[in-house]
Amino acid sequence: MVSDVVSFGETMLRLRAPEGVRLEEADTLHVYVAGTESNTLACLSRLNLKTTWISALPENPTGQRVVTELRRHGVDTTHVIWTGSNGRLGIFYVEEAPDPLGLQVHYDRADSAVALVDPESVNYAVVDDSRLLHLTGITPALSERTREVFTRFLLRARDKGIPLSFDVNYRSKLWSASEAAAGIEEAGRQASILFCTRADAAELWGFSGSAESVLRQMAHRFAGNHTNKMLVLTLGNEGSAQLQGDAY
Repeated sequence: MVSDVVSFGETMLRLRAPEGVRLEEADTLHVYVAGTESNTLACLSRLNLKTTWISALPENPTGQRVVTELRRHGVDTTHVIWTGSNGRLGIFYVEEAPDPLGLQVHYDRADSAVALVDPESVNYAVVDDSRLLHLTGITPALSERTREVFTRFLLRARDKGIPLSFDVNYRSKLWSASEAAAGIEEAGRQASILFCTRADAAELWGFSGSAESVLRQMAHRFAGNHTNKMLVLTLGNEGSAQLQGDAY
């Protein structure tokens, strides 16, 4: 299937304790499928775009749960790499409580199927006929193997003239700010559309000031070969700000 948007990344099981209940006291957990890239594709599919998600999953009920959920939203999963029944799916646990505790997230994703993926098993040609490749800064942080897959997709998209959408999505539990800044530099320059939070812009590059000022600092750093690059700064409850060319 020719897709409008192709993405590679990790999707996990999200296990949430009932609101106000600590994990160590919970008798039940609510199960969800969640992943930055696959969430994006599911939303785009609901806008009638054709989307393809590429990843690696264990060939067991947890992996099948992910595929079933994404297919329900219309996402193509035919290029998923099944790694055998002994593999594992990443999990993260969530507990929500009033302040000052607030939202707490605990990850259990080491040695997941996607972190151990064989880069040679990935079909990079899937991106060739797409309109857009979407990647995030989480993927190269997972393992050396996912970093190689990430880099190969960047090169493939560049060589085939496929635009890149890139979401910085810094995760301090996966790598340091300096490692992240270096690891995603090329993606930031290559991206036709670049997403970043205000907090990530400050943490990784020290950008500060008004939303417009931060966007212009990002534009200067990641200009690359784009004269009409779209930069989006997400602002939480305040929405987002956008800079394209010189238009704010």
